[in-house]
Amino acid sequence: MAISALLKASGRTETQVPISFRRHVKRLAQGFVYWSGIEGCMPRRSSAVVLMYHSVEMPEASKYIDPAWSMTLKCFERQIRFLARRRHVIPLSELVELLKNGREPKPGSVVLTFDDGYKDNFYVVAPILRHYGLPATISLATDYVTSGENQPIDRLYAIFRTHTRARIKLPFSDGVEVNTIYDLRQPSHWKLAYQICAQQLSQSTREQREQILAYIEQQLEPTKCPPRLILNWQEVRELTRQYPEIEIGAHTAQHVDLSVADAATIREELRKCIEDLEREMGVRPRHFCFPYGRSNSLARRLVAEAGFESAMGPSGPFAVDASTSAYCLPRVNAHISGTQLKFYTHPGFTALPRWLARRG
Repeated sequence: MAISALLKASGRTETQVPISFRRHVKRLAQGFVYWSGIEGCMPRRSSAVVLMYHSVEMPEASKYIDPAWSMTLKCFERQIRFLARRRHVIPLSELVELLKNGREPKPGSVVLTFDDGYKDNFYVVAPILRHYGLPATISLATDYVTSGENQPIDRLYAIFRTHTRARIKLPFSDGVEVNTIYDLRQPSHWKLAYQICAQQLSQSTREQREQILAYIEQQLEPTKCPPRLILNWQEVRELTRQYPEIEIGAHTAQHVDLSVADAATIREELRKCIEDLEREMGVRPRHFCFPYGRSNSLARRLVAEAGFESAMGPSGPFAVDASTSAYCLPRVNAHISGTQLKFYTHPGFTALPRWLARRG
C-alpha cells in the first residue's frame, strides 16, 4: 500500500493541517467568549482545573524531548505569572481533602502537576514556582529514576531526530498495514512513523520496548545519544528539601499503561513504585498519576486499595467539583495558547455550553 493510501486509511493526508477547520472555529469562538467578557458574566461556579505539564525548556536537553511534551521557558513563565496573579493555585493535597469532605473548591482554583520527573523540573521549574509562591506535584516513574535511563518515548524521539538513515520498515502499524517502508525525508512519513512507534511503545512491556527501540536504532543509526533527562534520587531529595511546597507523587515503576494491564501487573507496578518512594524519600506517596492518562475501573480500584488518596488521568471533562471522584481526576494539558489557558481556568468556564467548553 502506498504511503498516501496508508495515511488516508488511518485518517490522515499528506497535506493535513495540524488543526481541523472545526477545531479552529471552536478556538476562535473560545477566544471571542473570553476577550469579549461574556465568560466573565457567567455564574462563578465552585470548581478547580488540574493542569498537566511534563518538561520545560532546558539547554542541551529539550532538543531530545518531543515538543508535544516540552514547553518553552518563555511560555511557561508567562503561564505561571498569569496563574499567580489571576487564579487561586492550590496544592493537590488541598483539592483532594476538599473532595473527601464533600466541599467545593474556590472558584478559579488551579492545581499544577508535572509528569515523569524531568531534570528541568528541579533546575528550571522549581525556581520559577518558588518565585511566584506556587505549589505543585511531580509524579515519578521510579524505575527510570533509579536506573538513570531516559524513558522510551524520549529515546525514540532522539533516534528519529538524529537518524542517519532515512528509510525504516516497521513490522507493526496503527491497524492499517505492517512492514510499510517510510521515507523520513518526507515530514508526513516522519510524523506517521514516529506516531506508530510511540503508540507501540506505550502498549508494550519494558522488555518489548527494549526490543522495539533496538530494532529502530539498528535501522536508523542515530548519531547521538541524548543526555540524562530524568531526575535521579539525589536530585529528587534535594528538590523536596529546597522546595517543600513541591510534593512527589507516584507514576508506576515502569510507566506502564494500566488500562490494558492485568491485575497482577497493576499490583506489581504499584507495589514497586511505592517501595521505591518509601525507600528513597522516607514517606509513602499520597497521590497517583496514571501513565498516558489511561485507566479503567480495575486500575482505579487497585490504586485505591494500594492506599493512594487520589489518582489523576483522564483528559476531560476538565472541571473538578464536589461530585468528582478523587480516583478519576481530569486534567487539562497545559500545552495550549495563553487565551485557552485563561479560558479553561476562568471561574465561569463550567457554566458555558458543553460543546464550547470541551477542548479539541
